[in-house]
Amino acid sequence: MDLPEEVLAGILANSSFRDIVRFKLVCREWKSLIESAHFRRLFHSTNHDLSSSAWSLVSKGDGSMNEVVSHCGRDGHCLSRSLGSYTSSFVRDLIRFKDQEDDEKPELQATRQKIRKVKVVACTDGLVLLSVKPLSGSHAYYVSNPVLRQWVEIPPSHQEDHHFKISGLVTRVENGVVSGYKVVRMETVFVAKPTSSDVRIYSSETGEWTIEKIQCPRAVDFIVNFDPVNLNGSLYWLQASMLSHAELNRIDQAIISLDLYADGSEADRVRTISLPDHQPPISCRHNFLTTSGGFLMHIRMLRENGNPRVRVWKKSNGSDDWVMMWDMNTTCLEWVPKAMHPFETDVIYMWSPNAEIMVSFNMRTPYGTCQRISSKPWRLEFLSQFVLPRWLESLPSPPNLTLNVLPRGPA
Repeated sequence: MDLPEEVLAGILANSSFRDIVRFKLVCREWKSLIESAHFRRLFHSTNHDLSSSAWSLVSKGDGSMNEVVSHCGRDGHCLSRSLGSYTSSFVRDLIRFKDQEDDEKPELQATRQKIRKVKVVACTDGLVLLSVKPLSGSHAYYVSNPVLRQWVEIPPSHQEDHHFKISGLVTRVENGVVSGYKVVRMETVFVAKPTSSDVRIYSSETGEWTIEKIQCPRAVDFIVNFDPVNLNGSLYWLQASMLSHAELNRIDQAIISLDLYADGSEADRVRTISLPDHQPPISCRHNFLTTSGGFLMHIRMLRENGNPRVRVWKKSNGSDDWVMMWDMNTTCLEWVPKAMHPFETDVIYMWSPNAEIMVSFNMRTPYGTCQRISSKPWRLEFLSQFVLPRWLESLPSPPNLTLNVLPRGPA
C-alpha cells in the first residue's frame, strides 16, 4: 500500500535514528525523503530528548584528546565506541595515511610533508579542529569529522602573526545539523588596556579569512581562557582587568561574548556580560565557564566565612540575567570543579588531585558517584565538552576546498 509522502514522513520521524539509517536502504524514494531538509526538521521537532546524543568530557591540555568521561548515546543514537576513541583512531590513521601518501609520490621527495605532530585545538558539535605540524614548514589546520573520517585543510590566514592564536571553533546548527563553521584567531598580547582588538575569522561558507576589528565595551588586561565556550553560534571568554597595578591580586572579571553569526550592529556582536558573583574565587582554576542543557553556566569555588563553597549559576537565554542553581558547602578545598554534564544542569564533575578521583555529583541528592582515574598532566585543566549533533551529516565543505575522506582501517 502506497502512503502519501507526508504520512510516511510522520511515521518514519518517530523512529530511532539507528532505524532511520536502516530505512535509507529500503529504496531510493525513502532515501530521498529521509535526506530532505523537511524530514530533518520533522525528526528534530519530534525527538526532543537531546540527551540521547553521544558525548564526552575531554582534556586538551597536552594537545591530545584525553577522554575522562564518555557516553556513547542511547535510543538508537548509540555509537559503537566513544567519541574520544573515534578521534584518536582518526588522528593515528591520518598520520599514517599522509606519510604513505608522500611515499607513493617520489616527485614530492624534496617537499615531503610528513606529519610530526597533531594537536587537538577545539572540539564542538562533532567537529574537531586539528593543528598539524609537518616535519618541516609551518603549521596547517584541519577541520575534521572523526566519526565520518572526513577533513578539509583550511588555508593560512593573511598574515601568520605569532601574536594571533587559533582560539575557537564555532558552529551553525540548524535542525540538529551542522550547516557551517567558523575558525577564530585572536590576539594573545594586550597592551595598555585596549578596548579594541583584531580578530581573524575563517568561514566555511565563503572559504575565506576576514580581518575584523571588534570594539570591546571594557578594557582588557588578559583573557583567562583562550579555549572559549561555544554556544548557539557565539564564543564566550572569561576576561580580566586589574583594578590596581599596585594591588595585582585585585582582579575585575567579566565575560566577553562574540556572536559570529549575528546580522545586527557591532553592539549585537560583541558584548560584555557581568559575572553574577563578585566574590573572588579561591584561585583562577576555581572559576570557569561551561554549558549545560543549552545554557551558559558559571562555576565558582570561593571561601565564605572560612568555609569553601561551590556556586553554580545559569545565564538566562535572551538576557544577561543569572539564576543561581546551586550553592554547596564542599567541606574541603581539595575538590576542584572541572565540568558539567552537557544536558543535565544538576550534575557537576569535580576532581580531587590528592585522591586522584573524579566525582560526578548530582546536586539534587546528598551523594556523589565516584569514578577513579589515573593521574594525568591535565589534572589542573578544565574539561571541554564534545557532543555529537542529533543528525550526523557530512562535514560542510568550503567552496574552494576538497573534502577528504580517510579510508577505513590501516592506510
